Amino acid sequence: MDVARAPQGKNRRYVLGAGAGVVLLLGTVAVSRLKPAEASVERSSLVIDSVRRGDLVREVRGPGTLVPEQIRWISAVTSARVERIVAQPGQTVEPSTVLLEMSNPDVQIQALQAQQALSEAQARLVELRVQLEGARLSQEGAVAAVRTLNVSAAQERGAADTLIKQRLISRFEYNNKRAAADELSTRLDLETKRLDLMTKSVASQLAVQERQIQRLQAIATFQESRVLSLTVRAGEHGVLQELSLQPGQWVDGGATMAKVVQPGQLKAVLRIGEVQAKDIAVGQSALIDTRTGIVRGHARHEEEIVTHTVKQNSEIQHPHERTRIAKREHQVSKCPRGHSNEHDFLHTEPHQRER
Repeated sequence: MDVARAPQGKNRRYVLGAGAGVVLLLGTVAVSRLKPAEASVERSSLVIDSVRRGDLVREVRGPGTLVPEQIRWISAVTSARVERIVAQPGQTVEPSTVLLEMSNPDVQIQALQAQQALSEAQARLVELRVQLEGARLSQEGAVAAVRTLNVSAAQERGAADTLIKQRLISRFEYNNKRAAADELSTRLDLETKRLDLMTKSVASQLAVQERQIQRLQAIATFQESRVLSLTVRAGEHGVLQELSLQPGQWVDGGATMAKVVQPGQLKAVLRIGEVQAKDIAVGQSALIDTRTGIVRGHARHEEEIVTHTVKQNSEIQHPHERTRIAKREHQVSKCPRGHSNEHDFLHTEPHQRER
């Protein structure tokens, strides 16, 4: 027969669960308070040295191009067709050296028309001067004739005054003599004033025509300069770096035709990344690697496109490369050296200790 068993209590199960929870909580707290283990690194990747106080040098590197500092761009004054190429890139040029010859019949016709208008205006000036001078001389002759008549009339009037007192002439004849004398006196005054007016107006009339000639002369000079510009010259001493035109090619006015550079002073135009650009300031020292040597310089200009211009005198250490660098842009790299606070801590690199 079955024996009835007494039911087991649940207190033991609860005690075991609570104990396990307390142990888990204590383990979690203990693990969270443990310090992280130190990472292990290889001995060859470490630099062991004494720490000292001094300047911290930050080096920023960037590629660039070594270009001449003085560049003269030669543009077309007027539209024309290239007829002949005289100079070639890389050639040393003088201010009067002819680079190329061009032609434009319209420009030449306009110059001839301007010269013709100037010649006609000069001829009109000569003609006007002759006319005004002839009119003035004619007026002087008229004044002289009226003056002679006036003198005769004045003498006759004086004689009439004497005769009228002696009653030797009639009152009618006396009045005629007096009226004739007054008329000639008035005519002499009018002719004299007319002569003065003509004399004064000669200068003003000639001045108007002379100003017109000056304007036409300026136009003719400008047109002549356009004709002369068809023979393109270097304009200054240097090296012709670019000239990409070909005979028969049409060039629009204002288009760039050639570039003349000065090989003496060079500068390095470098491209620095935006992240590193904040570490560069104007005036900082720099080292320019020209692939043939290291040249010292300094940062002189910073543009919005994060490009630094470093001036350096390649003539000192590279006297034989002036012409070669002027003929083509020479690739260089730059390392601006910025200094931090003098109280920064730093250590010596292994390659610096070897120096």
